[in-house]
Amino acid sequence: MESAAANHRRWFAVLNPISGHGRAWRERARIEAALGTHHVDAQIVASDYAGHALPLITEALDAGARNILAIGGDGTMHEAANAIMRHPAAASVTLGPLPVGTGNDWCRCLRVPADYSAIAARCARGQTEQVDVGEARFASGVQPRYFVNVAGAGFDAYVLQRMPDRRFGAFAYLIAVLRGLAGYRPQTMRLQHDGQSHEGRTFVTFVCLGAYCGGGMHVAPRADPRDGAFDVVQVGDLGRLEVLASLRRLFDGTIALHPKVRTLQTQSITIDGPELLAVEADGELIGDTPVTLSVLPGALRVIRE
Repeated sequence: MESAAANHRRWFAVLNPISGHGRAWRERARIEAALGTHHVDAQIVASDYAGHALPLITEALDAGARNILAIGGDGTMHEAANAIMRHPAAASVTLGPLPVGTGNDWCRCLRVPADYSAIAARCARGQTEQVDVGEARFASGVQPRYFVNVAGAGFDAYVLQRMPDRRFGAFAYLIAVLRGLAGYRPQTMRLQHDGQSHEGRTFVTFVCLGAYCGGGMHVAPRADPRDGAFDVVQVGDLGRLEVLASLRRLFDGTIALHPKVRTLQTQSITIDGPELLAVEADGELIGDTPVTLSVLPGALRVIRE
């Protein structure tokens, strides 16, 4: 029988070759060398297209892999989490995030370093912690989607709908935000949580496990992916000039101080409205309202220091 120590050192790794403007692919040899230095036995497989990491990881889990190393950005982490959470063996799987994307918002919140040797050492030690996962259920009855960082409806999803190529990272996202302001108008949105209902014109609603999204926007400074609750940030009926004047607040962690911003904590929230609104999670479009988002406390095991 394989020892626990040996099992910690056997990993199935998925590498997104376009993450970080191709950095993941260019530095594959350095990643492999770091893993080898720490005696981590890792099988690295590169994904071929957006969404490919999910079936690759599913196949590895079906074959018995229980340690998954995700090499990429937030989209890769999203796919890895969905593959794990959908699998019958989810409770016995460990995820090791290795951030080489342009945003790395979830890893920033977890304080995971973009240091190959440090991550390899964590894989070798096998020390883990449990973090929360968000579950998104849609009225259409489609398979639930999972997320590890931030979900949103409103302007953020509107921007992603008009930004099919996200390879250029945070700067491209900021440009898309500025362009999106020309055509976007706040939408009527209803939030239902804890027996309460609130309806009004809303620029964007962020439902946060982590504190950062959009390549470094500090939207929920108090969010903790280990506390079993969402931090919800609802930005109200802002006009274009108000949004431009408030952009710095999205990055410096003071957005909650704006008079048109409402914040709350909850374990479950339903978002809907008179019109369908796109929903995003971890920077990926996942469906349309109505949607119910729920916290699954400590549902994902990840490596730690």
